Amino acid sequence: MARPPRTLSEHALVNLRAAGVGPLKAPVVAAQVVTDIWALAFAAFELGHWPTQPEYAAFWKITDRTAQRQWARFRQAFPDESSPDRLARLLQSEMGKRMAERDSSAAFAWEIPTGALAV
Repeated sequence: MARPPRTLSEHALVNLRAAGVGPLKAPVVAAQVVTDIWALAFAAFELGHWPTQPEYAAFWKITDRTAQRQWARFRQAFPDESSPDRLARLLQSEMGKRMAERDSSAAFAWEIPTGALAV
């Protein structure tokens, strides 16, 4: 039986472990990274355009430095990506309807399409 595609969290976890992040810290950082991707997608949805890093920080009422740390954490989990924009856009394209309907009835989970990320 073929293994189902990895989730975004699994990709982040595998990459973080390969980067030397410890076995206890890697799952926490992976969860934070996926949360940051979702936060960017949601901010873009609410703003009606893809925010710059300072706009993202202002939307979530965090400091620019915190946003910079989030982007750096993202690059550690996804070293082939320069920013979380592409994955946030992918998430929004998959989950946009649920975001528009404010649907929280089911788990906010989805699989990364085959080929979207390096294995």
